[in-house]
Amino acid sequence: MNWDFYLASKVTGVLVFIFAGGRAASKSFGITYTRAVLINTLAVFIAFCSSRLWFIVQNEMGAVLKGASLLDTWNDAGSVLYGWILGGAAGVYFLTREFKLPFVRYIDAVCPWMLITQFLNRLGCADAGCCFGKLMANGQPYPIQLVEGIYDTVLFAFIMLKARRPGESMFLYFTGYATARFFFEFLRGDNQPAFLFMTVPQVTSVLVLFLAFRYKKSIISPIAK
Repeated sequence: MNWDFYLASKVTGVLVFIFAGGRAASKSFGITYTRAVLINTLAVFIAFCSSRLWFIVQNEMGAVLKGASLLDTWNDAGSVLYGWILGGAAGVYFLTREFKLPFVRYIDAVCPWMLITQFLNRLGCADAGCCFGKLMANGQPYPIQLVEGIYDTVLFAFIMLKARRPGESMFLYFTGYATARFFFEFLRGDNQPAFLFMTVPQVTSVLVLFLAFRYKKSIISPIAK
């Protein structure tokens, strides 16, 4: 594994979200670029912590309950993409309330750039061999990381072209990613079923889709931008 490429892809992805997403938010609201970058940076920190906690709950909770050191478990923990996404969204919610900005419109501005972050993240995963796919007939793992990365770029383009009303980018992002992730999990080789036939990411995807469609009318404005 090329650690330089792995780390570079992860760091570049985070910087894209912070700065390109900050530029999009700044243009959308007329707020200063510095303030948008600050919000995104704080959201990334919250998302990082959330991702590690999600990893521990998903993969190491049994060991913690048996007495494993929580600090050691935290230090050794990996990250989980849904932890980044949902923790980051929660962070943006509280931060936009603090800065008196509309949450849905802010997510609208930054969520397309999260897909580019995810694309770069999956490139790093492919290089590292984590988040791997099930073995194919030729004995090689299915390149699910690259498939998901390509999907992220397609969804990015679709949202940028399609979204016309406030809330539409947010809705398309969460429903588009959750739907794809549910089916991608059938090709993953690293996650085991946790509830019936579903893995934790699949259960999360179902809940995200339920909430998105349940509150669709509240999320998407009937008036075009």
